[in-house]
Amino acid sequence: MPGGTNAATVPRLLHGARRLAEGDPVTTAALKAGYDSTSAFIAAFRRHLGTTPGRYFAQ
Repeated sequence: MPGGTNAATVPRLLHGARRLAEGDPVTTAALKAGYDSTSAFIAAFRRHLGTTPGRYFAQ
């Protein structure tokens, strides 16, 4: 897929974002969304949304 995005990335990011919106810590949201690490989730979040999860939800 273009930009290195695979078909599972967006659904996983949305799942992680929902978990964050429900109050889960970033690490919990990342693992529940299927990421191997918090840093992998944050990198994917930043790549697709242009900011980190903490900054996104602080707005």
